[in-house]
Amino acid sequence: MSEETQQLSLSISLPESFTDHCIEGRPVFPAVDALQNLARAVQQAMAHHNVCSSSGATFMRLLPLAPGSKTVAATARLDPHQDGSVTATLITRAQAGRTTMTRSIEHVSVLFRQLSLSPDPPLDLACAPAGPGLTVTAKDLYQQLVPFGPAYQNARDPIFLAPDGACAWVSSPDHDSSGGPLGSPFPLDAAFHVACAWGQRYTGLVTFPTGYHERFVFRLTRPGEKYFCRIIPRPSDREGSLLFDLWLYLRPGTPTEAVLGLRMEDITHGRAKAPAWVQTTDQNRLTILCSPWPSFRPEQRP
Repeated sequence: MSEETQQLSLSISLPESFTDHCIEGRPVFPAVDALQNLARAVQQAMAHHNVCSSSGATFMRLLPLAPGSKTVAATARLDPHQDGSVTATLITRAQAGRTTMTRSIEHVSVLFRQLSLSPDPPLDLACAPAGPGLTVTAKDLYQQLVPFGPAYQNARDPIFLAPDGACAWVSSPDHDSSGGPLGSPFPLDAAFHVACAWGQRYTGLVTFPTGYHERFVFRLTRPGEKYFCRIIPRPSDREGSLLFDLWLYLRPGTPTEAVLGLRMEDITHGRAKAPAWVQTTDQNRLTILCSPWPSFRPEQRP
């Protein structure tokens, strides 16, 4: 494989449903779709490259969507490495102020690995978390905690939040035609919403994904299917930042996807507020972030 950087021009179609994916009332391109387009670009340039194992993902900057836009012009920069892996970065160009000059903006970067060791699924966690908690309806989740429009309301009742994690059923709409080399993006996106709800309850922070340590796609998620989502909080290494392991199961014992070391941060810098009703009154709510949770990294299997 050539070790020279490649740049692929992308014209990304924007279905009307993307206007339902909003942060602070502004439509933004979903991170899961950015990853999908980067995976597709890698396969276009390197036909047999594995895109189901990735690491070091960083969601650097939001990609706002202009009202009425049908497409987004972008570039996928592919930087191959000697071990066969490739770093893919989604880039757009924007006008610099009132000048005629443009500047490059990097939005998402991820390393697609050629070969990797998959983690063993934590089968004992393919169920609801133990202990007392709070059940949230999907209606309340999307009206008060994660105010996305109908196309991105794919977490299903009941959504259970407990100190040692969260769980819910998430789905991909029957009409989903956005499939690609990573499967339907909707179940993972909905799982992010569940993690956001957990953060609001137990830390008071409204957080959104800003990257992950590792991702494994075992089976492609498909339109019309439901998946059991399990969110496991991990010790945070940065103030204002939350870490999770996230697992999707087609059925107990059959994992479809894992995102390990999912980082969630307050990208609104305090402007988004968690409603009082969802927040726990436990004064020790933050101790959960310092607990010695076991690791499910492939190099440290239990």
